[in-house]
Amino acid sequence: MCTKLKRFLLSTFQNIAGISAAVFLLFFAEPFVIEFMEKTPEEIQPVFENKLFDEPVFEWIEPDIPWEYQIEDVPHIEQGDDYPTGCESVSAVMVLQYFGYDISPDEFIDDYLPKMDTYAEGEGENRVIFAADPNEYFVGDPYDEHSIGCYAPVIADSLERCTNGDDYEIINETGSSIGELLREYILNDIPVIFWATMNMQPSREGTTWTIIDTDREFTWIAGEHCLVLTGYDHEYYYFSDPSCDEPVTAYKKDIVEKRYNELGKQCVVMKQKG
Repeated sequence: MCTKLKRFLLSTFQNIAGISAAVFLLFFAEPFVIEFMEKTPEEIQPVFENKLFDEPVFEWIEPDIPWEYQIEDVPHIEQGDDYPTGCESVSAVMVLQYFGYDISPDEFIDDYLPKMDTYAEGEGENRVIFAADPNEYFVGDPYDEHSIGCYAPVIADSLERCTNGDDYEIINETGSSIGELLREYILNDIPVIFWATMNMQPSREGTTWTIIDTDREFTWIAGEHCLVLTGYDHEYYYFSDPSCDEPVTAYKKDIVEKRYNELGKQCVVMKQKG
């Protein structure tokens, strides 16, 4: 009798436990099971931290050209104290020497670069500064640290006079995108005389003057700098920069694009005829 009672109680307990489990699943666990079943595999899979996921992804926007290229043996000349505002002339001479011309910055400045000094009239609030159009003349003198500079047409015309149209053509490529310059010139080992800013710092509004023999006012872009584009990779553009002592200087591509645009996309190339 005792054994039968034990078996009855055990059976009853098991039945009660089973019913309780079923009730629990029905009323408490079912919502969680349904929610789990409705999740996608991506939602169920745990997210693991991985620093590789945070690394920048470089999207190469010029798919038809190599990821990197560098023109070799482009001469490097520092403007230093000898040519404190002569970056345009020094850059032009680096390109001339690259193509085999035996010429110094002094010769280029003295013999081929058109220059015109500034002057002022009046006093106080009535004082007016007069200067040349920097698209026609170098404003000041490259030997003078207080001079201003010039834009692409001046260097293009100076190179024309220097080469005398012999074996090279001089092309003012102002307005071209950097991608176009890479395809057309850099990949063909033709360095580009390139307008940006000193150390790729932001440009700003500079001196305003009246163009000589006109009533037209002109405002210089302060911080203007000229250097020679020689190569690129997925992150940098490479230059022979006359303001630096290293033969090759790298600047971040996005910053170069900004400064190049700020200076009106000015550039000049020297290309062998034929």
